[in-house]
Amino acid sequence: MIGFASVESTTEKISQLMDAEIELLDGMARIQKTRIVKLSGGSHYFTTGLDMEISFSLLAEEGPTINEAEILLLPEEFLPFSTALREHANPFPTNFSQRLVQQSGTCSILLKSQESPVQFAERLASALQAISSHN
Repeated sequence: MIGFASVESTTEKISQLMDAEIELLDGMARIQKTRIVKLSGGSHYFTTGLDMEISFSLLAEEGPTINEAEILLLPEEFLPFSTALREHANPFPTNFSQRLVQQSGTCSILLKSQESPVQFAERLASALQAISSHN
């Protein structure tokens, strides 16, 4: 089990990167966050929230942990998001998977990796920044 000071340092870094509060529960850290997006339909505009959930385990002494994220995207956000993930300075770890599910006009991208949770959060924050600057 990671020492308390190490858990606190890791969660603080991730909280800052993701600009979100982290909930610690049973050896897991979890972030739930909603992005506000503007949608247009002809001459009408409205805003809605798209959810994301990110979790990582706090079980290893040091090194890789299991990290997971589910991010809801608009279809036009998928390409800039996935490009930013792929082109990030930290390459994907060997143990990385990505799955895309399209439904009801949104894309749900499911990411899973075994790596440092801080590196996972850095890559994810960069991809989210890419879509926020794209809108």
